[in-house]
Amino acid sequence: MNTIGLLWTSILLLTTDASKFQVYQEPLYIEATEGETAHFLCTYNASHDQVVGAFSWHKDIKNGTGDAKVTNKSAKFLGRIIQVDRPSFRTNGNASIAITNLKQDDSGIYYCQVILFFEEEFGPGTRLTVKCRQPLMSSRRSLLWQMILTGLKLAVFSVCIIITISLAYF
Repeated sequence: MNTIGLLWTSILLLTTDASKFQVYQEPLYIEATEGETAHFLCTYNASHDQVVGAFSWHKDIKNGTGDAKVTNKSAKFLGRIIQVDRPSFRTNGNASIAITNLKQDDSGIYYCQVILFFEEEFGPGTRLTVKCRQPLMSSRRSLLWQMILTGLKLAVFSVCIIITISLAYF
């Protein structure tokens, strides 16, 4: 009887205390350009001194698998994920990641999932929008057109001044 009571007490402690944590994400919105790095901050608070658990990140759906899971091993993010080390997760409550060399199809909502003592919580999500990088040639061409148009405006203005002065003296 004493063993059963101890077992029930342990189960109750695990289930009641474990759910007393929250997951926070910052910022809620990130706008970046292709090729840049996006930093997703995720922290949690736990009332336990010794944290036993793990964290993961998911794109567009909570608790996703396959393509939705954001890891260095998934084909979509291969070699582009930087994450905090386990000691930082355990002692500082940090579950942050960074995605390097951003691509337009990285755009979406990223959810941080923290699992502690068999309980899981998700952050509110961070929306990432990746904009297309304007090609260098295109930006040079645009600058050239701006210079040509400015030159034409200056020429027209100069002709108008000359005509005005000529009419004033004749």
